[in-house]
Amino acid sequence: TRAALLLALAVGAVALGLVRGGEWGWGRTETVASFAVALLAGALFARHNALSTTPFLDPTMLRVPSYAWANAATFLFNAAFAAGLLANVLWMQSVWGYSAIRTGIAVAPGPLLVPVFAVVAQRLSFRFAVGRIAAVGSLLVAGSALYAIAVIGQEPSYLTEVLPGWLLAGVGVGLAMPTILAAGTSSLPAERTATGTAVVNMSRQIGAVLGVSLLIALLGTPIGYAAAHSAFVDIWWMTAGFSVLAAGAALGLRGLGGVSEPTPSSMQETAVGPGKI
Repeated sequence: TRAALLLALAVGAVALGLVRGGEWGWGRTETVASFAVALLAGALFARHNALSTTPFLDPTMLRVPSYAWANAATFLFNAAFAAGLLANVLWMQSVWGYSAIRTGIAVAPGPLLVPVFAVVAQRLSFRFAVGRIAAVGSLLVAGSALYAIAVIGQEPSYLTEVLPGWLLAGVGVGLAMPTILAAGTSSLPAERTATGTAVVNMSRQIGAVLGVSLLIALLGTPIGYAAAHSAFVDIWWMTAGFSVLAAGAALGLRGLGGVSEPTPSSMQETAVGPGKI
């Protein structure tokens, strides 16, 4: 549809400007044009979506507070996660000289913890507010980035400089991401769950695109260890910042299996009586 094309154009233009801006020059015509196209496409998308009888993003869904916060948290968390994951991979390969296979093995312990702590998060949700569980997970991801800033150095020391932070990130992702996804869609009526899940996943993908694009913009093409270390530190600070913002957004989440938040349509129906809208 036209709305989908406009949204894709807006996201793609932002990514293009961020990825190529360092090479083109941030004040050059090409870079400015990329961001201008993104702004125009985003504005046209918002207008089309607001006026359409069949909107690409149903505004009534985004008026459900927990669902709106879930989209914000998903976007922010995945910007942090994508940037943090790629930063660790690039550091091990480009600075420490790890091979692709060795890097893959080094990365594996973190993801292995994700399904384990997803189960832990599900059990904790019966005792603690889901927003707090997701917020804690997001803060753990921030902590993993801060750990890298504090300890990582030029000489390879995987067991002390990468693995502890990476395990912390694995725990954080397991606690945060499944909780955010489940809590967000549980606040919607059953007939909107499929659409709601698709929109949350779209927020996840857009967040990942932004995170990777910002990483490329910050990393550039550093020459020498000092320049590379400085660039990676900036990336890890960005990762920590997005994770903290995701934690704040996650606090807006509400329960999983109890009474859902009333949607605008259900509240209106309650006020005038079913079948009279």
